[in-house]
Amino acid sequence: MRAGHATILRMPLFEIAGRGPTNRARRRTYRALDEPTAREMAAKEGTVVERVTELPEPRASADEVARAQALGAKLSEAPSVGDVVGAVLDLLSARRRVAELSFGSDPDGRSICLRAEPYGFRQSREGVRLRCFTYPPDPMPEIFGANEAPGWHFYLIDEIEGVRDTGESFTPRPYRRDEGDLVIELKL
Repeated sequence: MRAGHATILRMPLFEIAGRGPTNRARRRTYRALDEPTAREMAAKEGTVVERVTELPEPRASADEVARAQALGAKLSEAPSVGDVVGAVLDLLSARRRVAELSFGSDPDGRSICLRAEPYGFRQSREGVRLRCFTYPPDPMPEIFGANEAPGWHFYLIDEIEGVRDTGESFTPRPYRRDEGDLVIELKL
């Protein structure tokens, strides 16, 4: 990974056990920067926290590790799925290669995949996000607010279950948002 990304791509997963507003037992998981943040997230949902356990990251399969290493990714001895996803996206972004992102499956069991141009990462409160431009058809509806531009998305790295190189290159496109009397354009 390029300098600066190796440390921010890890968001621990915490299991919090406690009691809800009706005093019923409650157990939920949270991705957070640290335990105090996870406790705060649970408290905002009305949980009286009794126990917090940091859960281990799911390990990447041997096939996922082999594909990442074939692209040139440098990985630890037993990388997590997030480590592999982050390393591959970092390489594809640097090489200007189109990525296929997988997000699990829909209620009918069909895989949810989309093709995207990866442009880099941004730390948010919820975790590390991938800035990318997605190609239609995008399985997620094209809904964007005042601070967004069509085609551009920020996906949480922790929600991406797999990534592969499509073999296609892309020419960097500017991020462009038209706000009527103001046009914002960034060259990435």
